Amino acid sequence: MPPITSIAEMARKTGNGKDKSFCRLGKADQTVQSRALKCLALAGSAHQLICGYPCRAFGRGVLLGIGLLWVATGVSIVADPPGFYDRTPGLVMMGPYSVHFIRDVGLAFIAAGTATVVGAWQYNRRLALAGAGWPFLHTLFHLQIWSHRGFPIDGIAAFDFIAVIAPAFLAVMLAARLSGRLADNDPTPGKALSR
Repeated sequence: MPPITSIAEMARKTGNGKDKSFCRLGKADQTVQSRALKCLALAGSAHQLICGYPCRAFGRGVLLGIGLLWVATGVSIVADPPGFYDRTPGLVMMGPYSVHFIRDVGLAFIAAGTATVVGAWQYNRRLALAGAGWPFLHTLFHLQIWSHRGFPIDGIAAFDFIAVIAPAFLAVMLAARLSGRLADNDPTPGKALSR
């Protein structure tokens, strides 16, 4: 086999899944240059992994999970408004208990989570982004409250980051990357495509 002389040639041999013959070369056949090129090509394959099918499928799964978490959160809020008011760090200092307001928040989480789940399930970017929209705006409100508190690193900030901020930012990022079916042989029943 002739030596590999370029990164492009290496990527053709290792990145597309069809010709992996270079990977089977014996140690005696690998020069320092070809080993370096192989490392660069593997880095290109890692990029393909990050931007390609496996990562997109994982991201879609995470988006589905976040949407289901929002639906479950909304259901628990609607089912037990006093419990939500008492359990949520920092909520008591925001004002008096209001069952109407708390149930509105719960219903918003149910709607947002449902739209996110359906959007991710059907590979519909617009619907998934619409679903992530309310939690993202809710996150901006939490960040504004945190700034008015002087950006303390406390239990309230930790709870907000884990339960509100990180999931919303992650959902918007993953929904924005959502596009079409991942592969022709993908068995997922979702049919709607949005590019």
